[in-house]
This record gives sequence, structure tokens and C-alpha cells, in this order.
Amino acid sequence: MRSKVIFLVDMNAYFASVHQAEDESLRGKPIIVGGDAQARRGIVLAKSYECLDIGPVKTAMTLHEALMLVPQAVVVRPDHELYQRYAVAIRKILSDFTPLVEPNSIDEAFLDMSGTERLFGNPDQAASLIQQRIAEELNLPCSVGMGETRIAAKMAADLKKPQGISSLWPEEIEEKLYPLAVGELNGVGRKTAERLKGLAIYTVGDLARTDAEWLTGLLGKQARELVEKASGLGSDLVDPDRYHQFKSIGHSLTFDHDLINWDEMVKELYKLCVKTALRMRKSEEVAGRISVSIKNSEFMVNSHSRTLKNATDLTEEIFHLAEELLEELWQEEPVRLMGVSLEMLEKKGQSQLSLFDDTREEELQGILDEIQEKYGENSLLRGRQLSE
Repeated sequence: MRSKVIFLVDMNAYFASVHQAEDESLRGKPIIVGGDAQARRGIVLAKSYECLDIGPVKTAMTLHEALMLVPQAVVVRPDHELYQRYAVAIRKILSDFTPLVEPNSIDEAFLDMSGTERLFGNPDQAASLIQQRIAEELNLPCSVGMGETRIAAKMAADLKKPQGISSLWPEEIEEKLYPLAVGELNGVGRKTAERLKGLAIYTVGDLARTDAEWLTGLLGKQARELVEKASGLGSDLVDPDRYHQFKSIGHSLTFDHDLINWDEMVKELYKLCVKTALRMRKSEEVAGRISVSIKNSEFMVNSHSRTLKNATDLTEEIFHLAEELLEELWQEEPVRLMGVSLEMLEKKGQSQLSLFDDTREEELQGILDEIQEKYGENSLLRGRQLSE
């Protein structure tokens, strides 16, 4: 019996698969999730596996480019509330197999399945049962990776997609993991992969056999962790409460034309803050950190973040800080895309209280939310949202 059995359940082509599950007419067809195909803001957010069978559609490609490759694709608009509802249903199914479920993102979750053999059989049998439940109840495909550590389970899940069941047990690491290109190791980005290749480290096996102290002198403190990951080593802790420390809620918008006017950018920033803060309040959470990102006309992305002394859910507080971050970011160059993300979320009431009385602001925010919920988000507009 293994000391630890960690699963990573990875939903396949999640956004597109959810639309296919919700609408029978979309099943088996190439699906692209994005915006208006006739507008510049049409960017591919996700695609179904049927698209990949026809042409090399990639995320962040313009819809115009994608439809040139797959002209028969059906374009559907994103529906984040729908994705969240399905995510809740998925986690309910997973919790029937173990109480130790840690969402890693909206479409992934770690499970500690140690000691469940008498209930669900060996790991392969348990993984098959999980796949069957999700497929039968939600019509969604998933892959399951298995290992004794989180990194092993995560890497295993990527070995077979879609609907694969794969393992990276300690005795399988050298055979299955070592031959992979070093850039395929989770946590190795494009720049790091190029630096490693410059050091004649081409495969995961090369990295695993590298002296960590020597590599630290060249790459810094991340080197030791990367060497451990390459060997399949690392944490085996699955913490159901950890997700809220990393969970974020955000919105971004690609504009019809590049923005070059500060006042225009501030208006768009405010709209993003309103939408993002409202989503967060609906989940009864507060944010401990705010991030703002912009993409210029050369597709270069820059972002700034700031941690709050006291977590908040008030739109005006979020906007004022976001405006400061935007001012720090903007270099008087055309802006193609802007995004706002609320991070370090926690349930309201668990955060540190402010020294100041925010009761009146919270009451006013609640009234505004009720009006917008009933009559639409454009039923009330602040002065900064009105055109001059």
C-alpha cells in the first residue's frame, strides 16, 4: 500500500465542454468560446477538442484567425456564471470520494485518496469511477493524474488528454517524466526553459540530475524547487482551505480601438471594477489584493498589484486603488486591453476589521447592488461613467 495517493482531476477543454454539456446541439461540433466574431474584441478564450482535429486553433488567437482555420466552428460567448455553477457541481461529486478536495483552479482539483482502497478499489479503479460520475451526471470529460506528490499527479494528468487516466508513481518517474522537454515541467516558463537549454539542460531528466546548489547560483532560489519537481518530489498536502488564498475574480476587456486618452481609460477601468466587485460580493467575499493589467498595441502585457491593509468589497475603494495602479502602469502608449483582478479572497466576516466605520458605505453599496440586480447594471451610472 502506498504512503500517499494524490489525484489531480483536470476537466478537459472546460469552457467549451460546459457549453456542449448545456446544449446538446453543440456536442460533437467544433466550438470556440470568445466574443463577437465581427469585432476586434473577438479573442479565443477556449476551444473544444473538435477544433484541434481540424486546425491549430490557439487560445488568445483572434476569432478572425481562428475561423480562417476552422470556418465551420460555432462561436459561443463566455458565461462565467455557468462555468462556476458546473464547478460547484464537480466539487460536490469529488467530495463524495474524499473530504480532502483542494480546488487548484476552476477546472482542476487535487484529491487526497490515501486509504480509500476499500471504498473505491485501487487508484485506477477509483479514477475510473470519478470519470464515470462526472460524465454521467454532468456530461463533462476529465483526465485524472495520480502520484504520491502534487507535482507528480499534476504532470501525470497532462500525459493523456482527453479522458485519460495516468500515473507517475516513484518507480515510473524516470521512464515517463525524464524524457519530456524541460519546458513541459510545471513551473518552467518559456524564459526559464530557454535559460536551462543554454545550460545544456534539455529534458526533465537533465534537470533532475543537475546539482541544485550549482543551479541556484545561476537561476536563484527557484532552482532547488525545480530540481525537486523534475524528480517528482514535493508537497503531498491537500488542503481544502488553501484555494481561497489564491482564488481570484477578474474581468478584462479588449477594446474596439486603442485607448490613448487618460479619461477614457479611467471610465473603462471603473466599468471593470464595478463588474468585478459585484461578482465578488455575490460570492460573499472580500479582496485582500488588487491587480491591474494592460496590454499595448504591440501585445506586451504589464501588470501591477497591491495588497490592502484591510480587505474590502466596496467598489469605490477598489476603484481608487486600481486607478493608482493604472497610473503607475501607463506609459502614455496606446492600450489595447485592460484587466482588473481581485485576489487573496476570503469569506466576508473572517477578515480583519477596519479601524473606521464603513457601515454607511456598505449599506449604500447594498442598495446599489439591489437596484442593478433588478434593473440591470446600467440602471445606475456614476458621473465618471457618463460621456462628456
